[in-house]
Amino acid sequence: MQGTLDVAVTVNHPNMMVPGSQEPLTVLPLDDQYYYTAFASRSLAERLGPAPTLEQLLDLTWFYPGKESLVRHLFDDWFIQRGAYPPARPIQINPTLRAVEFMRHVDAIAMLPSAMRGRFEHVVDLPVEALKIPLRRVFACSEAALQKPEVQALLRCIRKADAEVSC
Repeated sequence: MQGTLDVAVTVNHPNMMVPGSQEPLTVLPLDDQYYYTAFASRSLAERLGPAPTLEQLLDLTWFYPGKESLVRHLFDDWFIQRGAYPPARPIQINPTLRAVEFMRHVDAIAMLPSAMRGRFEHVVDLPVEALKIPLRRVFACSEAALQKPEVQALLRCIRKADAEVSC
């Protein structure tokens, strides 16, 4: 973070650091129930059967975030940590939620927020436990910024709003 930006509300990433500094960010979780999971067009899911493997899926068509996306880097890191290459021939699309409409016409897979489950008749989540990628919304700032009263007030407001939405 540079300039006058004191905080960011973003998704977690293991390499969060203040640019040009070795000072780690203070990263406070805002939630822990959010994850991406693999969804497929219904016709593709039916052909794959009840227990597709990660290896089967990697050779298929994927809708994937663009290279500039933080989520893309999280996905790539996730695959690499499991000894697999990310999908070789993805169709890059931003935002990835637009993939849902394309999946009416294209047999493909997309990593989408788990909250999308059951919202569309033509897209279903795949029962591949290995393809659940956890993400957590976080409040990130330097320790010095966290001491500022206005930053503390912002954090309280975000947590209060989250609590009201969860009710």
